[in-house]
Amino acid sequence: MNHNKIAFQILDFDRDDSLNILNLLDLHKNLQPDTRLGQEILKLMQYQVTNLHDKASNRKSQKINYDVFCKVVGRSCIIDEIRENIFGTWMDSK
Repeated sequence: MNHNKIAFQILDFDRDDSLNILNLLDLHKNLQPDTRLGQEILKLMQYQVTNLHDKASNRKSQKINYDVFCKVVGRSCIIDEIRENIFGTWMDSK
């Protein structure tokens, strides 16, 4: 599996192949906003809020699927953060 697919699956708590505003709000309240992951979640929330206002009548627009996730965040930082927390910062120098 690729890097972003694993990251997306980690964030998809309810395993419905999408991220909704409740998933993101829960993450946001439990993360430090000044971390890389906090900033990534904030980007997703901003995208979602913008989309909700633009397409309120389209129920599918209320969720972020994998393709949209990749478009919004680029390369997710989650896997790097996990590596750093498990193995330390020596991974950065490789």
